[in-house]
Amino acid sequence: YPGQLTNHVPARTPVATSFEVSEGKPFELSGEGSGRSEALKNIDTWEVSAKQAGGRTMRFVYGRAYPNLLVEFETSDGRKLTLKSLERDQYWVIKK
Repeated sequence: YPGQLTNHVPARTPVATSFEVSEGKPFELSGEGSGRSEALKNIDTWEVSAKQAGGRTMRFVYGRAYPNLLVEFETSDGRKLTLKSLERDQYWVIKK
């Protein structure tokens, strides 16, 4: 997954990828400042696994309930991201 280093974009070719969706394990948001509401204590999840023909894999873990939070992401090259905190701003409320 190289980054783009120039303004020249090489032609892309599609890669055969298979997807599998399964029931995930419950996820619990933890850590300081995690906006600990009861809704975030035990999130039911579903897991999407993507397997490419070249052997690369990606795993996405989403909350089942709206707004379907992405709570975890992992790739075969060792990258792993896990939701650490969640803050929601009431953007519709005018602050004085």
